[in-house]
Formats: sequence, structure tokens, C-alpha cells
Amino acid sequence: MKAKNLKISDADYNNLENAIMEVLKENGYTLVSFKHACFVNGSSHARMRWNLFYAANVRTKGQPFKHLSAYLDNSHIDSALRSITKTRK
Repeated sequence: MKAKNLKISDADYNNLENAIMEVLKENGYTLVSFKHACFVNGSSHARMRWNLFYAANVRTKGQPFKHLSAYLDNSHIDSALRSITKTRK
């Protein structure tokens, strides 16, 4: 669920969240297991979030999230990624 203070639109947030969860599922990961694998390999939290963003963006032809940079800067996109990747129970 999108936090109210994020600048990303509800539709874009939901699409990005769904795409990230699909990337994880397609590769046999849960969010927790992916985080663990990243940190074991020495990746930072930021690198983990952006790797998921890039994977979600290229899994579908046409880079469906390329338009985000037209109305968001990287810090806004990263805030959305932080919200999406916080550990869920």
C-alpha cells in the first residue's frame, strides 16, 4: 500500500510494485530471500532497490517505468522503492 507522502501516482506505484513482485517470483525469490542474497553478496540497500527497479523496467518490452523520470527525480523513485521493498510479514 502506497504511503500518502510519496509523489509517485497511485497507478504507477501499484504497477511498479506488481512488476517487482513478479520479478522476484519469476526468479524464485521472496522479498526477504532476495534481500538476504543481496547483502550476502555485499550489495547495499540502495543497490538492491535499484536492481529490482531495473529488472522490473526491462522485463517488459518498452521499459514501462521510463516515464517516471518525466515527473519524478531519483529521490522520489527511491522513496517509492523503499516503500515497496520494506519487509512485509
